[in-house]
Amino acid sequence: MVIADEVGFRDSIKVLTFIISWGSFIESEGRPPETVDELADWYRMSRAKAFKEQKLFRLALPGEETPTRLWALARTKVDVKSAAAPVILGGLSLS
Repeated sequence: MVIADEVGFRDSIKVLTFIISWGSFIESEGRPPETVDELADWYRMSRAKAFKEQKLFRLALPGEETPTRLWALARTKVDVKSAAAPVILGGLSLS
C-alpha cells in the first residue's frame, strides 16, 4: 500500500512524521508511548495535533492502531534525528 494513495501526498508526509515521532519516543524511552497524550506531552505538541495525526495515521494505514509494529520494521533503516527521515521511511517497503 502506498500511503499517498490513501491520504494524498501532503498528508502522507504528516503520517510519516507521526511514525517517526512515535519511533523517536521508543528509541528514547525504550518502550512505545502508552497513549497519544503521552506522546504529545513528550514531543511538546498540542493534544489536538497529536490526535489529528493519529487519526490520519489510522486512515492511511487501516488495521494499524499505532506505529509500533511499523517502527520495529523500519528502525534499523531510519535515523529519527535525520531531516531526511520521512523521505527514507516513505521509500521503505515494510510489508
